[in-house]
Amino acid sequence: MLFRSLERGAPPLAQIAFEVRLLAANDPAAKAERPAPGVAGEMGRSVRAPERYLADFSVNPRGLTWTALPNNVAHAEVEVSMVAWSADGTRLNYTDRGLGVNLTVAQSEQALRTGLPIHEEIDLPAERVYLRVAVHDLVSGRIGSTEIPLTVERK
Repeated sequence: MLFRSLERGAPPLAQIAFEVRLLAANDPAAKAERPAPGVAGEMGRSVRAPERYLADFSVNPRGLTWTALPNNVAHAEVEVSMVAWSADGTRLNYTDRGLGVNLTVAQSEQALRTGLPIHEEIDLPAERVYLRVAVHDLVSGRIGSTEIPLTVERK
């Protein structure tokens, strides 16, 4: 199901609510963030003249399955994926990261107010790109996804 939700033009899924802020790394609004060194994305080495994009997710924790751990810690298993498609449907680059999230009571209260923050980066070519993003709860199988059309400009 996750693979289908990441295909270009697939309908969005709303089983997990999230917001994502997508900025070019050289955007003045992204000055506080330092891009990770090296390539970003599994196909990043093949991206010609890449432009780094920063994706800051805010995931509604109510859509995730939480299990109790000792010491009042809540645990969830999440997968965050991004796939960049060209206008003709060619896959340009992708990221896929699974992560275990452990939250204390105070962190859980904060996440309920502001969302669970997750940061990802991807290198994109200077062209029209359709970026599919998805959040997947690995325990329940629930997915949230959307598509972001953008024109990547060389800086």
